[in-house]
Amino acid sequence: SVTYVRLPDGQTLPTAEAFTAARALSDTLLNGADPVYEAYVLDRDLQLPEETYQGVRQYMQEHAVPSDPEGIAAYLRSCARYDLRTPRAPGDQDFVLWFLRESDTGYCVHFASAAAVMLRASGYPARYVTGFVADCRAGQTVTVTDDTAHAWAEYYQDGDWIPLDATPGEAVRTSPEETVQPSE
Repeated sequence: SVTYVRLPDGQTLPTAEAFTAARALSDTLLNGADPVYEAYVLDRDLQLPEETYQGVRQYMQEHAVPSDPEGIAAYLRSCARYDLRTPRAPGDQDFVLWFLRESDTGYCVHFASAAAVMLRASGYPARYVTGFVADCRAGQTVTVTDDTAHAWAEYYQDGDWIPLDATPGEAVRTSPEETVQPSE
């Protein structure tokens, strides 16, 4: 499907052209932040279930967790030990609240999820991201396998998505021998 927008003079442009026009306008008015995209991000990437929002805000207050991105990441890196053998959260509990309140271990999925939720609860649009960690050099071939899979959070600020990795540093370099296969 193609989405069209109505221009002030009554003409319509296809989405790609409309985006180009909106981008040009936003570059002039907002130093590069596209107002349509920004409205979309602010609507979507601040959402949390009420129970999760209240639980995380309470947890952050009780544990004096800073509400800025780097403070959140630093807290998470220190609050739990990295361990691929972390048990699953009980099915009837919020994943992030269980990690924060009950678990003393986690892996990148836990740290990234908690970072994204804490960022949202602190007013930063945030998202959970998955990908791979690879040591790449220009002109060299790199083999990327599931052993280098990783998760992190990103938060939106001043028109940019900024990566925030709250997983303890040594975890990113976990060797393939340490990878635990998921149970049945």
